[in-house]
Amino acid sequence: MTGRYFQDSAEGPVIDPKELETDPEPVGVAEYALAPTAAERLWELFATAVSGRRP
Repeated sequence: MTGRYFQDSAEGPVIDPKELETDPEPVGVAEYALAPTAAERLWELFATAVSGRRP
């Protein structure tokens, strides 16, 4: 994994959060979606969910 977002065969631009509120189908990726800490947290939640353990 690269930690990058690709769209239409090119690296997608990071978009302004305000664009998410006004455009129903924005082109690009929200900055929070690229955050390594968010990805780590998501992985931990996934691993817990599939293992049957409680957080």
